[in-house]
Amino acid sequence: DIKFRLRHRFVEQAFGNESSELLELALQLGWLNQVGIAITDNGSETLYAFYHPTFQEYFAAQAVSDWCWFIDSLAIFNPQWRQPILLWFGRSDLSVADKEAFMAALMQFDDDCGRFYSHQAFLLASLGLAEFPESSQAKALIQQLIDWRFGEFDRGEKTWKTYPPPLQEAARVALLQTDRAQAIAELEEFLTTSHSLFSRWTAAYSLGKTLDPGNPIAIQTLTDLLDDLHQPIFQIQLSEGLAKIDPGNATAIATLSKLITTVEQDSLRRKAAYSLAKLDPTNQTATDALIQLSQSASDQTIQKQATENLRQLQSGDLTSTTQPRQATKSPPRQRPHAITALPDPETVMARLETRLQETTHPESQRRYAHQLGLLQPGHPQAIETLLNLLVTQHSPQFYKRTADYLQAILLPDQLAQIIPKLRQQAEAITANWPSEQAPEQALESYKLLWHCAQKLSYPEFRQACIRDTSQS
Repeated sequence: DIKFRLRHRFVEQAFGNESSELLELALQLGWLNQVGIAITDNGSETLYAFYHPTFQEYFAAQAVSDWCWFIDSLAIFNPQWRQPILLWFGRSDLSVADKEAFMAALMQFDDDCGRFYSHQAFLLASLGLAEFPESSQAKALIQQLIDWRFGEFDRGEKTWKTYPPPLQEAARVALLQTDRAQAIAELEEFLTTSHSLFSRWTAAYSLGKTLDPGNPIAIQTLTDLLDDLHQPIFQIQLSEGLAKIDPGNATAIATLSKLITTVEQDSLRRKAAYSLAKLDPTNQTATDALIQLSQSASDQTIQKQATENLRQLQSGDLTSTTQPRQATKSPPRQRPHAITALPDPETVMARLETRLQETTHPESQRRYAHQLGLLQPGHPQAIETLLNLLVTQHSPQFYKRTADYLQAILLPDQLAQIIPKLRQQAEAITANWPSEQAPEQALESYKLLWHCAQKLSYPEFRQACIRDTSQS
């Protein structure tokens, strides 16, 4: 009844005829512990809990013999069942055929409502691969994660296309949690075959910094990219990344040293000098460049930034920003004045509601709706206003903040209500992905739908989609 809590009558039922002896033995071994008393209609009942939740998750995994139950019961979308499912994949008493069938079912699950839950099922399969690495579907699974994370080449249109950020981020996490050896092998292959310079850059850094620190193919890829990308700003960033993967990398240091003496823009020279000084604190070329820029840069802002860089290097504070620190001033003394009463929240809300009704300017509507939502999360008028702003035409820059405001003030029981309108806008992504550049309106709508899918159960989300279909 309560997560990780077992009532006495359930324990008796589970142990069967020898319940008293087995319960006493479990308590002596410390597998079970008495953790409290539950009040029932008939009095009270002892509550027990396992020494660690893993015991309960292990026994739950042992209790399921037919993998179909995980899907039929929708346990695959229940966070409480995630660990038991992974333990199920690791069971040695199950046939490989059963595990392969469950893996395939997860990878091919069709939710019929935008693939948000199809992706959840697929990502769960990628975690299962860590427990079942011998799966014949491992290569296809990891290749799909890599496509979601870094994009793929459209041979027909001869362009590189990517997936929405929420799916990219989910794939990034999954690559770190799936079978490590196979993820490394597939990423190494991707680095040697990809057509996208920036995808190779991102993949090489992820591989060499996090998944397999110091990976030689990752180091070589970033080194090659220094020859392919000639823009100074990219070379600075590449050199920094290369040095993080391979500390003291000679190519990175040489590249930054060359940029300091060849680049004309003071802003880029400062960045190159500061990057080099962080990588090689004893490098006099970098220090001299920062001193010169702090004294005679063409722009005062750059002079201040170079001065701040020097201070950071001297103090060892290399995590702070390159912006100069503002001198702290004591606040001016205020003369005593009469205390005025602040308006009560209801008065403020009434004013905002009136202003929201009267204004026709989208920026003002968004601001008043956000303020209303902060005062009263879930405010119906605020939700309706922000949703309408999100699904009507505005400049591309308008949608991100609108979506952020809407997500911030939504209450859990309102999530299903916004799905129908958002689905119509997100079709530009869900129907045509991967895409070269998704419209901002569709992208922000998709992000909100992803958020809804993380919070709502599959039946709740699907029911909202069915209502959407019936209404259209």
